[in-house]
Amino acid sequence: MYTIIKNDELERCLAMIKVKINVQTAYHGKLLRKGKVYEVEKKTAERWIASKIAEKVQDNQSPY
Repeated sequence: MYTIIKNDELERCLAMIKVKINVQTAYHGKLLRKGKVYEVEKKTAERWIASKIAEKVQDNQSPY
């Protein structure tokens, strides 16, 4: 069985955002450490930012 995905839905799923993690958590079976910067899916990043798990990293900030 196949699922048809509209282009705008696909873009939302594939978009990645850099976030700084506020608490240690797991994502796709990997441990994410507090204070480190990771790139995650846009939908996930938006949920984490809303619940204060992470904060968005500005494009001009270096993760290092």
